[in-house]
Amino acid sequence: MPLQEGSLVYVDLTGWVKDTGEMIETTSEEEAKARGVYNAARRYEPRLVALGRGWVIKGLEEALLRSEVGAQGEVEIPPERAFGERDPSKLRLVPLRKIEGAEELRVGQQVEVDGRVAIVRAIGSGRVQLDFNHRYAGRSVVYRYKVVKVLEADEEKAKALFKYLSGAEQEPEVKLEEGVLTVHVPQALLGSSSLPFIKRAFVNEVQGHIPQLKLVRFVEEFSISPPQPPAAPQASAPAPS
Repeated sequence: MPLQEGSLVYVDLTGWVKDTGEMIETTSEEEAKARGVYNAARRYEPRLVALGRGWVIKGLEEALLRSEVGAQGEVEIPPERAFGERDPSKLRLVPLRKIEGAEELRVGQQVEVDGRVAIVRAIGSGRVQLDFNHRYAGRSVVYRYKVVKVLEADEEKAKALFKYLSGAEQEPEVKLEEGVLTVHVPQALLGSSSLPFIKRAFVNEVQGHIPQLKLVRFVEEFSISPPQPPAAPQASAPAPS
C-alpha cells in the first residue's frame, strides 16, 4: 500500500544537482565518503520525514507518496518542484562595510545579512553582490531514496519526533497513558536555551500524529553528584635543624 500524507517514515536519501553533481545531502556514510563530503562529526542514519508537512522538497515528497515500505528509486526533479526558480529581484549590491568579517569574504560563501541568508556572487569596488535565492534555485536535482520504515506505534512516533526536533543523539524515554504523554528530557538538553522552543515545536507536531493526545508532560531530572569529603591536610615537612 502506498504511503499516505501524515505518515511518519524513515528514509535513506542522497540528493545532488543534476548538471554539476554537487552533493545536496546524504544519509549514507558510504555515499558521503565516495563523493568526498564525509563529515566525521555527524551521524549518518535514515532521516525522519513527516509526509505532507513540507519536510522535503515537493518532487521528492510526491515520489515518496507513490512508494511503499522497502521501495527504492531515483527521481529527477525540475526547479519548480525542487528549490524554486531563480528570482533576479533577489540579487542585491551591498557595501562591504555592512558585512561582518568583510576582509575574509570569498565568492560562493554563505553569509547572513539582516537576518537573511545569502550567497556571495561577486566582490569589487567596495561592494559585494549578494544572492538571496536558495543556493539550488533554478537547478534540476536528482534524489535517490529508499523507504526504510513507517512508524506505527504512538510512543515510537513521539520518541522519533523529539529526537528529530531537538537534534539529540538519543531518543528520550516516553510513556503514553490515557492520552497523557510523558517525555523525559535527555540530560544533554537540560539547561539549553533552546529547550523551550524545542518543547513548543514538539507539542505542535506530535498532536498531529497522536489523535487521542490530551496532555504533554515534560520531566526534567538533574543528576546530583554526592559531595566530596574535604581533602585531608598534608603534614608539613619538619623544619631543618
